[in-house]
Amino acid sequence: MRRRPCVIAVIENGEIRCGLTNAYTGLGGIPYRLLKGTATQGEQARPLFESMKCHTEVSPEKYQNYLDHPESADDFSAMIEIDLDQNIIRVDEDMGEEREYHEFPLDALLEQAKQLRSSFTKQGSNVISQKRIYRAMKDFEAKPPEQGMTMGGLSQ
Repeated sequence: MRRRPCVIAVIENGEIRCGLTNAYTGLGGIPYRLLKGTATQGEQARPLFESMKCHTEVSPEKYQNYLDHPESADDFSAMIEIDLDQNIIRVDEDMGEEREYHEFPLDALLEQAKQLRSSFTKQGSNVISQKRIYRAMKDFEAKPPEQGMTMGGLSQ
């Protein structure tokens, strides 16, 4: 069975970059990338998109086209938008029986990821299990929009 890619959009300093990746399949792989991209004292952080391990960069218009056609969402394991400018992460992820949409404050995700970091090293993996990350984030969930997922900086 072919692994479906994850499509990602990163909005940082007003710039939108989008890509496809097979490096991870949903929210569980994102905390590692976010923590890895965080600058330490005396270092300058590199743009987050650079650490996303996208195998193909796509235009913001193509990403928006994916969002505009929800009937093709199952072509992707997840559609993730990380908006650093607005401190929010939006996720439309295949949860097995159906897809689910979630929005979380990015800083809360980073805090939870720091607490769950031990699971990265203990399991020799860069991924937190899907159930574990959603369970950790349940108290931080923002109310989802009425019309489904739209890209924060592109949809009007």
